[in-house]
Amino acid sequence: EGNAFTCNFSVQAFEVDEANEWYESDENGVLYNESMDWLMFYPVGRTDDDGEYMVPGSVYEVNDKAFARTSLRKVIFEDGVTVIGHEAFAESPDLEEVVCGSTVAELKNYVFGNCTSLVKVTFEGPEPIGDSWDLFADTADGFKVYYPADAGWEIDENGLWYAAPGQGWPAEAYPVEESEIYSGEFSGFTWTLTNARVLTVSGEGELPQFHDDVENGGFGGEAPWHHIRGLVREIVVGEGITALG
Repeated sequence: EGNAFTCNFSVQAFEVDEANEWYESDENGVLYNESMDWLMFYPVGRTDDDGEYMVPGSVYEVNDKAFARTSLRKVIFEDGVTVIGHEAFAESPDLEEVVCGSTVAELKNYVFGNCTSLVKVTFEGPEPIGDSWDLFADTADGFKVYYPADAGWEIDENGLWYAAPGQGWPAEAYPVEESEIYSGEFSGFTWTLTNARVLTVSGEGELPQFHDDVENGGFGGEAPWHHIRGLVREIVVGEGITALG
């Protein structure tokens, strides 16, 4: 797909006419194809997402230069994303961390090139294929790839991962022990999400009806974990919960 919008630094959002049958945009103004399985462009000038964006699991492929030159600090790919395109994040000076879900299988050339603040890319699944030596060229000092232990990754005796012929990149297996990565409280209940993708909801009594108005005893909005729902693989309901919302 073309790169018509990659250098439009003032663009805050994409808005697609309802009559357009070929493209769609989300609530953040990010441009997709109509079926939302191809992420086309993140608006280069957007600065009001707290520096973070989560790519939904409906996406199969991320377009070439989709996030290039943006001001994002962290991007998370939900399970479902498989291909990350050529120069997808190139020249994004504020990017510090990327989390690739377990389905990411292919990285195109220079995908993180010249991301001078990038120190950490975490993969949650099997070793992906890289198509050039410069996937992480000109990243920050101390940059490292993190991969799941016992997932069959080929790392040499110097702790380097060769994603493609040529340059090797420092790599470290992260522990398989569970740890909390998200947590919160609501209406007297608590919830946690671990790096093993287990969502646990604890407390006593009936969970509120999340979409019902507060004055009617409801929560008045989305469940607190709605924004990370694509990361959840297993749900544990605490013994004190008597009814689900």
